[in-house]
Amino acid sequence: MLISIVFIKNNEDNIYDMTENIRKNRVKKYREEIPLSISELARKAGLTPQTIAKMEKGLPTRKNSQLKVAKALNKKYNEVFEDITDT
Repeated sequence: MLISIVFIKNNEDNIYDMTENIRKNRVKKYREEIPLSISELARKAGLTPQTIAKMEKGLPTRKNSQLKVAKALNKKYNEVFEDITDT
């Protein structure tokens, strides 16, 4: 998975590393193995396609949404989602 590093500069010339907000997951991998489109997985999980796309990009999403996706993929939460520091 490719992870982009994003920096934000504020008025005080401080730079914040936003990689802390990027979370690795296997949503796309498992979705494509089934195979399901983003829309199909979203419908199955009761979420919007935008939420699924955010997850696949590693952007922050609610834990409840992540649990719904894991269930829709017939996987345990820990099989699908892991902390970036676990690698």
